[in-house]
Amino acid sequence: MTMRSSKKHTEAQGAEQSAPASQAEASAQEQEFSPLEILEQEVAKWKDQFARAQAEFENSRKRLENRQAEAVKQASARVIKNMIPSLDDLEYAEKHAAESGREAEAKGIHAIAEKMLGAFIKEGVSVINPLDEPFDHNTCNAVQMVTDAEKPDQTVVQVLQKGYELNGVVLRPAMVIVSTGGAPAK
Repeated sequence: MTMRSSKKHTEAQGAEQSAPASQAEASAQEQEFSPLEILEQEVAKWKDQFARAQAEFENSRKRLENRQAEAVKQASARVIKNMIPSLDDLEYAEKHAAESGREAEAKGIHAIAEKMLGAFIKEGVSVINPLDEPFDHNTCNAVQMVTDAEKPDQTVVQVLQKGYELNGVVLRPAMVIVSTGGAPAK
């Protein structure tokens, strides 16, 4: 045999001997765990999977509850927003009846408007009526500017139409007239 062929033969024998050695090591590692330990590991694995599935279920439940609550809020806001013009109409009718000398009608209309506004307030609606307050572009819509040296600059001098907000979200901004020309607002 030449030197090269004997070297190949020795490497091949070494590879054959190392394969059974690695198989023996693997079976020795398996034999290190008793059947009870293997079952305990399996139980621990299933417990972990169960805990993860339970956490995912809880997260899904919470997401669904949040979506439902948000849908209810949006539906409530839509209904109230659609009812605001009716409340305006009742207030205009009350004012017209009072100006026409029909006090009994005006009182009846006022009572209906108050009931409707009370229902809105129970649902979290608040009225935006910023008369004599600094103009706030987040809650008001300025439709006119008037020069008034008596009022501070950028002060609401007249409310043409009240605004409404639901839980801090503006449903309709107040339509207002704002002063200019006065002292700067504080």
